Amino acid sequence: MAASQGGRSGGTFRNSWALGLAVAAVVLGTPGLLLSSYHLLQWSAVALVLLAFVGRRARSAAATTAALAGLGGLYVAADSLLRIGGTADHSHWAYVAGGLLVSGVSLVHLAGGSHRLPRLDPVVSISVQLGIGLIARWSYYLISGVGLDPGGYLPDTWRTPVVAELPLLALGLAGVGVAVFRGWGPTLIRLGIIRPTWWQSVYAMTVAMFVVLLGWPANVLTYLLTPHAYDAINAIQAKTDTGLAVALVFAVLAGVSEETLFRGALQPRAGIVLTALLFAAIHLQYGATPILASVFVAGLAYGWLRQRMNTTTAIMAHASYDIAVSLPGGIGWFGLLLVAVGLAAIAFRADGHRWSRYVAPLATFGAFIVLGAGVIVVTGNNIAWKAFGTAAFLSGAIAVVLEGLRSRSIALGAGGLLAWLIAVAIMWSVPWPEQVWWLAPLAWAIAIAAGVGAWYRLASSGYESG
Repeated sequence: MAASQGGRSGGTFRNSWALGLAVAAVVLGTPGLLLSSYHLLQWSAVALVLLAFVGRRARSAAATTAALAGLGGLYVAADSLLRIGGTADHSHWAYVAGGLLVSGVSLVHLAGGSHRLPRLDPVVSISVQLGIGLIARWSYYLISGVGLDPGGYLPDTWRTPVVAELPLLALGLAGVGVAVFRGWGPTLIRLGIIRPTWWQSVYAMTVAMFVVLLGWPANVLTYLLTPHAYDAINAIQAKTDTGLAVALVFAVLAGVSEETLFRGALQPRAGIVLTALLFAAIHLQYGATPILASVFVAGLAYGWLRQRMNTTTAIMAHASYDIAVSLPGGIGWFGLLLVAVGLAAIAFRADGHRWSRYVAPLATFGAFIVLGAGVIVVTGNNIAWKAFGTAAFLSGAIAVVLEGLRSRSIALGAGGLLAWLIAVAIMWSVPWPEQVWWLAPLAWAIAIAAGVGAWYRLASSGYESG
C-alpha cells in the first residue's frame, strides 16, 4: 500500500510532458478546434477526466466536472434541436437524446449524497457520459449517412494520423489518472504496457493474421448484403489514401493510441464485450455492415490478448494488422507469417531449445516466397513468381544436401535433392495441357512434400546422432 501511494503522489502535476502533449495536440488540431468541433470535444473530455480524478479527493472538483459535462450535454441537445427546426431530418435526434442522457447523469451525480442517493464516483460518471456521447455520434453518422459519404472525407496528410489518434492516446492516459492520480511507472502498469515475452509476440502476429483473414468474408458479405455501402467504403478508402508512408504512420499511431485507450484503460473496468463495441463505434466509415462486425470481432481478439497477456501484445497485434493491410496485395499477410515464424524461432531458442537447423531453411524459404509475392504485386510481372519460387525450392535443395552430408545419408539426401529439382521443373513447365492440367498441382505437392520430408528426416537424424 505504501509503495502504491508513493507512486501516485509522485504524479501530481509535476509531469510537464502531459502539458506538452496537450499543447502539441491542440496546435496540430487547429483550425479544427472550433466551439462545435469534435476535436474540441475530445480534448475537453481529456480535461474533464483528469478533473474527475481530482474530484475523488475534492468534492468541489467532482461537482465542477459533473456541471461542465451536464452543460455540455445541454448545449449539444439544444444545438441539435435548432438544427432540426422544421426540417424532416431526424438524424440529429441522436444527439438530442445523447445530450439529454449526459445531462441526466450529471444531475444524478450532483444529487448524490442527498435524498438517500449514493454518491457516484466522478470518474465512473464521466466515463458513462463519454460512452453515451460516442454511441450518440455513431448513431447520428449511421442515420444521416454521413459516415458513408465520401464527400465528407479529405485526403490524409501527415497531420491526419496525429490529429485523429493523439486525443485517444491522451484520453487513455487521462483515464487512469496520469499526472493527477498516478506517476508514469504506475500508469504503465495499470495500462498493462509492459515488456512482452517472445511467445506473446508470436501470439500478437497470429492474431494479426487472423484479423487479416477475417477481412475476406467480411468484405464478401458486405458486397452481397449492402452493395451500396461496400462501394462507399471503397470510395472513402480511395479518397483518403495518399500513399504508403502516411498509412504506415497511421497504422502505428492507431495501434498505440486505440489500444492504450480501449484495452489498456477501459477494458479492465468495462469488460471485453462492451469495450469491443465502443471500439467498433469509432470506426464511422464502415456504417452498419459486416465489415463493422469484423472490427468488433477484432476488438474481441485484441481484448483476449489484453486479458490473457498484456496491452503491449494487443498494441503489437493491432499495429501489425494495420501495417499488413496497408501493404499492397497479399504481401502483408505473408510478411506477418514470416515474422511469426522468426519470432517463434527466437522464442524456441530463448526456451533453451536447439531449433537452428529447422529455422534457417524455413526462414529462407519463406523470405523468397514473400519477396516474390511483393515483386508480383508491385510490378505485375508473374515471371517473378517462378524466379523467386525457384530460389525458394533451391534453398530447400541446399538444406537437404547439407543435412545429407552432415548425417552421411547419401540415399536420402539424393532423394530429397531430386524431389526439389522436380518441383522446380514442374514450376517452369506449367501450364500443362488442358486434359491433364490437374496433374500439375498434384505432382507439385507430392514433390514438395517429398523434399520437405527428406529434409526433416535428415535434420532429425542429425540431432539424434548428436
